[in-house]
Amino acid sequence: MNASEIASFVNRYLEATRCRIIEKTPGSVTVRLSPEADKALTGRSYYWSFVERTGVEPETMTFRFVFDPKELEQEQPAKPAQPPARPGEAGSGDSILARYHGITPVQSFARPGGVLSELVHYGSRRLGLLFDIVSRQGRFVQLYEAPPDGEAESRSRTARTAPSAPGPASQGPAASRAYTSWLAVNYKVEFICDRKRDELHALGISLSTGEIVDNFHRRVEGRCLAPKLPANCHLRRAISLERALDFLEREVERRVRRTDDAWAREAQERLERELARVDDFYASLLRGALDDEARKDIEARREARRREIEWQYRPRVTATVINCGIFHLWDDTFPPI
Repeated sequence: MNASEIASFVNRYLEATRCRIIEKTPGSVTVRLSPEADKALTGRSYYWSFVERTGVEPETMTFRFVFDPKELEQEQPAKPAQPPARPGEAGSGDSILARYHGITPVQSFARPGGVLSELVHYGSRRLGLLFDIVSRQGRFVQLYEAPPDGEAESRSRTARTAPSAPGPASQGPAASRAYTSWLAVNYKVEFICDRKRDELHALGISLSTGEIVDNFHRRVEGRCLAPKLPANCHLRRAISLERALDFLEREVERRVRRTDDAWAREAQERLERELARVDDFYASLLRGALDDEARKDIEARREARRREIEWQYRPRVTATVINCGIFHLWDDTFPPI
């Protein structure tokens, strides 16, 4: 990731968590953190536990994310001149980590007014923390496709001007349109032995018909999605989430069974060869054992080594859910009702 991509990612997180933007430049952004962002980024667990116990108004921190190192260098205060160090002594301005291990401290400092400023770059601790937060909190979503341009306004206008008493051909104040709901799950399938291969499966299942499609993310690309259900719309659902998830798991299992298992047979052969070497090695040690205690110790080490070899070489397949969501999309195959 380059600096512009990192800045875009951080700004989107700050907007999503409703942080108040104080100052924004091409190379940095200064914000007053929202309570949600403050809890996640500052690590002030004792302070927030005090706030929750006492009910006092919380005071969140002001933070400056710097994406251009030049901006940080320009604002760092100059170090005061120090007398030369005596022979055998390190300068007082040097850190212990830098002197002995060559580790540079995190580039952060407090600006006037108590604003914490820190350089955010790929590999930095702060960016890694943001990645972890987004990965945890963004695993499950529920989004609704926005109505086509002009349709929402026309529906609202129809609802306002419709007669209050329905006539014989009227079913209510305005026609209601139905969504088709999709459960989308991204699976990570791992083929594991002493080597490893991963596969990603982006599956979606219609909660109306049970249809399963691959690469579901392509169906939502370019669509306008929002977290709230638009007015005068309803959901069409015939399959429960439990059944839909069961169908998807069966589909993943079916795909795994169709995979060529030559890799597993080869891994099993390598496993048997390694176990034979271990048995031969410890058999020679057992022949030279002097007493029963030494023999028991050798047998225990052999079994431990066999377990290690089994864990390393035994072929196996695991499937885990990376993230998932429910997407409510317009379905033109069903007329408005």
